[in-house]
Amino acid sequence: MTAGRLVLLAVTIAGGALLVAGCGSDCDSGECQGSGSSGTASTTGSTSGSSSSGSGSTTAGSSSGTSGFVPAPHDLEQVPLQPGGAVFDSPTLVTVTYADDPARAQLEAFGAFLVSSSWLSAIGPEYGITAASQVNAELPFAAPAGIDDAELQTDILGWISDGGLPSGDGGPSDQYIYMVHFPDPDALTVEGQTLCTFSAGGYHSENLADGGRNFAYAVVGACPEPGLDGDAAWQIAASHEFIEASTDPTPVSKPAYSISDLSDPWYLVGGEVGDLCSFTPPVLENGYVLTQVWSNQASLAGGAPCVPDNGAPFIDVDAWPAIQNITAGESVTVDLTGWSGTAVAAWNLYAGVYFGSFTPEVALDNPVIDNGGTATVTITAPTNAVRNDYAIIFIGSYNDDQTNTGMQVVAVVVR
Repeated sequence: MTAGRLVLLAVTIAGGALLVAGCGSDCDSGECQGSGSSGTASTTGSTSGSSSSGSGSTTAGSSSGTSGFVPAPHDLEQVPLQPGGAVFDSPTLVTVTYADDPARAQLEAFGAFLVSSSWLSAIGPEYGITAASQVNAELPFAAPAGIDDAELQTDILGWISDGGLPSGDGGPSDQYIYMVHFPDPDALTVEGQTLCTFSAGGYHSENLADGGRNFAYAVVGACPEPGLDGDAAWQIAASHEFIEASTDPTPVSKPAYSISDLSDPWYLVGGEVGDLCSFTPPVLENGYVLTQVWSNQASLAGGAPCVPDNGAPFIDVDAWPAIQNITAGESVTVDLTGWSGTAVAAWNLYAGVYFGSFTPEVALDNPVIDNGGTATVTITAPTNAVRNDYAIIFIGSYNDDQTNTGMQVVAVVVR
């Protein structure tokens, strides 16, 4: 999600318990434990910094742009800082590679670039990131042929204990993000799925086991993505996970920047600052391909909310209502209003089932929309749908050459 995150969430909607498997980029499923191997590694690194600023709050409305253009009224979505949550204001990215990874030098160069990039300088200050550094941790053994997330957590803990990975005291000042790169993404399983099935090549979480020692970690692999070569896919995934691990380093125990509102479908598909921009075109810097990131400030201003600017006008729809109950054999409708960050030609719409426990019929009455234009999505539940079945509906916006894309999600729950 992207990279998306596949997350197991016990969600209560309209009095019904709903177990949601959503697509995204964190292993937020809880306290992973297991056993595995340990070892030592050599480390090298680099450092950079930036200045800080604040973020806005949730509201709704429209905003005037330049040259008289006014984006149509739309919800000014925010990714709030959760009570008690804290960001890594000076994260240290630890690029962890196995001895048999042919891309080791390339991965390490990317890590060094990322912490000193204009990309991070543009998006980090809003979320309190004032500096960043990077070190390399070169494991002296080959990647395992098969390992699950719980075992990987135990491995990382062992490498820390053995001195193979840099670390602090495990307290709040310990801001290491251990990003483990897998040369074969199919070697890793998460919640019983391979990395590429679980997400679009990456996820992040925290360790909560073994005496309370906590650390933030991320996993990245080169998963094939339509329209992207192998390098672009892992670079997008790595930048996505780095910014989310920095702004939400403890997503299980103390969530930071993430959506927790059960009435917001983005909660079900990740709800972190990278997730909301997963379907917008990436940005290019120094030959690297990087994810866009949600900006609360830009959203609150009423314009394109995904930054840094990639040169493509932002297009999307506002969808209402975002979450509805549905009865087996019956239909509900979702009203769409098109909006764009600047004046653009009409664009195409797509609506379909993203994921869920049942497959409703999804019909779009108008496949084209423009700023201020309207359309309706009709969602019909099959007669055999059962109580608490759910579906997440994807509503995509794209122009003819797909250089501009936007995404909205809505949810239906069978009552």
